[in-house]
Amino acid sequence: WKHIVDLFRKVGATNIEWVFAPGHNAWQSGQWKYFYPGNDYVDWIGIDNYNKGNQAKSFATDPGMLAFYAAAAPMGKPLMVAETGAVSDPKKNPDPQTLWLQTAREFLKTHPQIKAFLWWQNAGKLKKEDRSYEGSGYELQGPGLEAFKAMAHDPHFADAK
Repeated sequence: WKHIVDLFRKVGATNIEWVFAPGHNAWQSGQWKYFYPGNDYVDWIGIDNYNKGNQAKSFATDPGMLAFYAAAAPMGKPLMVAETGAVSDPKKNPDPQTLWLQTAREFLKTHPQIKAFLWWQNAGKLKKEDRSYEGSGYELQGPGLEAFKAMAHDPHFADAK
C-alpha cells in the first residue's frame, strides 16, 4: 500500500483519493490494525458489509457496522460504506433489503462522519441462498428500491457536504 501511494506521489499525481476499506470481519476482529498503512497514507476509511442472507437484519445494529464506527471514527478521516447490499426476498415481511436500507438511512443520520454510502447491485440467485429463495439477489427492486429512492431524496443527504 505504502509503496504504491509513494509511487503516485513521486510522479506528482494529485487527483487520487486512497480508501482503506476492509470487510466487516476485519473490523469486528480488530485485524484491520495489522494492515492499516497509517493516516498519512489514507484519505478515507471504509467498510464492506452486507446482509448476505435472506433474513431481515438491521444495518444499524449490525456488529460489523458498530465495530467499524467505533474504531474508525476517532481516526479523524471521512468514513464511507464502500460496499453494501442486501437481498430482496418478496416472500419475507419485512423484506431484508428494505429493512437494511431503512435502518441504514437512520444510522447514517446519527453517524455524521460517514460521508459516502455505496450500494453494490447484482442480479441473480446467490450461492448461499436456499432453494426456496425467489428474490433477485442484491438487485434493488420493489419495496427495497422504494426505500433506496426515499433515502436518496431525504433532505438530510441532499444537503450533505
